[in-house]
Amino acid sequence: MSMWYSIGTIMGYGADFHVQTAAGRLLTIGLYLLSLVLMATYTANLASDLTISKSKDTISGIDDIKNGKIPFSRIGILVESSQEDYYLREISEGVRNYYPLKTQDELYSSLLNNLVDASILDTSAIEYYTNNIYFNLTFVEKDFAPSSYGIAYPKQWLYGKDLDVIILSLRESGVLDDLKEKWFDKNVCQHSSSSYVSTSIKLEEMSGLFVTFGLISILSNSIRRLDLQNGHCLKRDRCFNSEQCAAFLRSSWAKQCEILEIVVNDQSMIDDLVNDITNLKALKVMLQPGR
Repeated sequence: MSMWYSIGTIMGYGADFHVQTAAGRLLTIGLYLLSLVLMATYTANLASDLTISKSKDTISGIDDIKNGKIPFSRIGILVESSQEDYYLREISEGVRNYYPLKTQDELYSSLLNNLVDASILDTSAIEYYTNNIYFNLTFVEKDFAPSSYGIAYPKQWLYGKDLDVIILSLRESGVLDDLKEKWFDKNVCQHSSSSYVSTSIKLEEMSGLFVTFGLISILSNSIRRLDLQNGHCLKRDRCFNSEQCAAFLRSSWAKQCEILEIVVNDQSMIDDLVNDITNLKALKVMLQPGR
């Protein structure tokens, strides 16, 4: 029955009976507070997760562009570039339906000013600019169309072999990798970028709520049980006479008490305790005549 009452109160349904004691009312308040905080936390967390999931990147790669997930007129392409050749060959089949851009600076400004939704550029350039300069831009996919680059110099150039040897030595010694890590892999924007942050509520963050409810439950249980014959009470001469017993029976403590331990100086008081405490389930009496 207690489990049915607790679940019904937390779910907002209630139970088919009403509590009559102060302990029950206190426990009900604790259940209502627990239910209120849990529902509010869950609703806020769910709304936050749904909002973040909708605000994620519009596209995830080149396939979304090919499938028309965003309008082609909202795709910025540098004219007379290798990216334009790729777009005309692989995406639009020769149709120039893109948003034309003349320089890389115009490309980045168009993205920031919401003139275009996406653009295609060399991986190295995008990595550097998105990691170090333009914090609000996101690098979605790389190496979907790999290509090679080279260094051009005149035929029979006097320093051609020396250049080959130097480049080879730089590669073998790891200098090229260090330069790549320094200028391209280093992400200056990582601490200020709007990356996805989990909003899930951890159990440790809710521990205070459950501790509070536990204290309320213990307090309500302590109201149901009164120990008036422990060592401290005896030292304070808490042996109840007839007047004190009558006053106790008129109090709210006696009305909600279910388990009572008490010290009395008259045996006749035991009958009064049994008859007048309506919720009493267990009684432990210590009789000390003459006190």
